[in-house]
Amino acid sequence: MSQRKPTVAILLFQAIARTLRCRRDQRLLAAMSERELQDLGVGRSQIPGLLRGLPRQGGCTIW
Repeated sequence: MSQRKPTVAILLFQAIARTLRCRRDQRLLAAMSERELQDLGVGRSQIPGLLRGLPRQGGCTIW
């Protein structure tokens, strides 16, 4: 049985969902205090790189 290719509507939905997740993650990380980020082992300057490098989400391009 062959696999079907995703439709344009599915690809569009996935892109929108990925963008919304990226924006949510950006807001959450930006709202954290320096102490909270330090507890996670993340510096504020590292946040854009972390968001761009998320492999399961395809990376974020919002920063």
